[in-house]
Amino acid sequence: VSEPDVLPTGPLPDGPLADGRFVDEHFGAGPLADGPLADGRFVDEHFGAGPLADGQRDLNPETITIDFERAALNSISEHFPTTAVHGCFFHFGQCLWRNLQSLGLQDWYLEPENSLLIKTIQALAFVPPDDVIEAFQQLMDSLDADTDETLLDFLAYFESTWLGIVQRGRRRRPKFDVAMWNVYNRVEDNLPRTNNSVEGWHRAFDQQMSVTHPTLGRLVSKLSKEQASTELMIEQHAMGVRMRKNKQYEVVNTRLQALVARYAQDDVLVFLKAVAHNL
Repeated sequence: VSEPDVLPTGPLPDGPLADGRFVDEHFGAGPLADGPLADGRFVDEHFGAGPLADGQRDLNPETITIDFERAALNSISEHFPTTAVHGCFFHFGQCLWRNLQSLGLQDWYLEPENSLLIKTIQALAFVPPDDVIEAFQQLMDSLDADTDETLLDFLAYFESTWLGIVQRGRRRRPKFDVAMWNVYNRVEDNLPRTNNSVEGWHRAFDQQMSVTHPTLGRLVSKLSKEQASTELMIEQHAMGVRMRKNKQYEVVNTRLQALVARYAQDDVLVFLKAVAHNL
């Protein structure tokens, strides 16, 4: 696979493996690079210590998908300056949920119309990047006074973190740029919006090891089997074999692609609510 997407895994608890993945829209996810890190550090925040940036693999990924961790983003920008960095859409939603929890809005969120509103805000990720600010402003203008007051702190967090607050007539740079958390183009190109498949693989591999501190021999044996399995998947992909995907995910993905395809034909608030119903 040329110019692959790389999806670094999260922390490897007490484990020695650092792993990168490649992805395309037909094949799903598979290992791209692996190697031991004696201190158990993880590749997201320590590219310099791992095989992905040791200068021996000539790796130049087109994109890298990560969780929303500033340290990881800074490290990737340093070691892969030409690579586009995308945030995992699932973790984008988790960030919003954690902020709601910190504000004591869990019970408020349980009301169906309230959870739909938050998902409508999350659906801004499906709007073309250049239209996100205008869509956000239209959404804010549509809120009633009571809702606006309830969500005052949450909306302030959302704007400062994901859009950038306006000061002296200019919008400041947010903590995470719109281009990082926006998935409009990835939906158009039928590319993964999350790194969940990678984390799932990592959990499965961890379970296969069945011990917290495997011996080097056991680790090499498991890696060899994983390598053989991966090479088989690559060969099947080259033959045109399509990997089975979750049926429900396929249905939702098809709906989202259809919505994005007709974005320009719909009122933006109608579009956001339609996307929200599929999140």
